Amino acid sequence: MTRSSRSSAPNYAGYSAQVLRSYTVGADPTPLYARLHDVALDVFDAVRSVIKPGATVPDILDAAEVAQRHGFTIYDDLVHGCAQLPAIVRTRQTYRGEPEGFVYREGMCLVVQPNVVTADGLAGVQYGEMFVVTASGLESLHSVPREFFRCG
Repeated sequence: MTRSSRSSAPNYAGYSAQVLRSYTVGADPTPLYARLHDVALDVFDAVRSVIKPGATVPDILDAAEVAQRHGFTIYDDLVHGCAQLPAIVRTRQTYRGEPEGFVYREGMCLVVQPNVVTADGLAGVQYGEMFVVTASGLESLHSVPREFFRCG
């Protein structure tokens, strides 16, 4: 595999891959970070459940509201296509638009990666992975566990 100059993700033949997990070193996560991780999983699952052929960016924006309902926000891109291709989706508060008429189609590769942070931006976690859009929804291209990892 080679490293893309446009992305921090490894890629091969034009396809990049990302898997994002949070971890601590030598200690369990604090209650705040454990809660951020749980909310990131909630956002991830909500967004994942709405993306299928014909889904639109507003469908994702509706699903992303989970973070705000928990008192947090999302920093960074929430959903983006392979190698940062459109549509690059954030939240309603940080919306940048999408290509006119954009809908998700079968065969598209994309990353869902909620980076859930506190309102002041001083604490946060990121959780995500790469998917392919199938006729029935999203199929993960990873098998990394959903846990908050503890190293050391």
